[in-house]
Amino acid sequence: MSIHTCREWLVNVKPGGVRVGLLAVIGLINESTEPTKFQLTSTIRFQEYPPGVVVIPMRSKTAKPFHTTNLVVCAPENDSGECKDSSFVASGDALIVDPGCRSESLEELREIVAALPRRLIVFASHHHRDHINGLSVIQKTNPDSILLAHKSTMSRIHKVDGY
Repeated sequence: MSIHTCREWLVNVKPGGVRVGLLAVIGLINESTEPTKFQLTSTIRFQEYPPGVVVIPMRSKTAKPFHTTNLVVCAPENDSGECKDSSFVASGDALIVDPGCRSESLEELREIVAALPRRLIVFASHHHRDHINGLSVIQKTNPDSILLAHKSTMSRIHKVDGY
């Protein structure tokens, strides 16, 4: 999508008209920016929105009629230093959101995690299996990763995965 097209969409928005989504705004980001710093194999399908934010549809046991849950990976170019967890703020070089997937997609998830920087933050929005089934793979692939979740979600995850 070109910057010109994005501007046209934003300028011509009318109340009650067609909804203009986030992608029109994201399209305004400087086109010369580099893609994400981590490399995925050519077999993994993904979309990169602003540079460093990748959405990967992972096959998961989610509610019908859906078959995938979006794994969101943020790996900005700037280096934040060492991975830290102060129980209030955590920082690292990459973030994964909701790593749930079917067992046949666990190898794909392992490849994704292996391609990311070691200072990895993992955020689980809630305990449903289509959002957490890949946690054990992340823990095995990157044992230094830090898991963030609500305390109720964390207790349910601990019972299932021992994370």
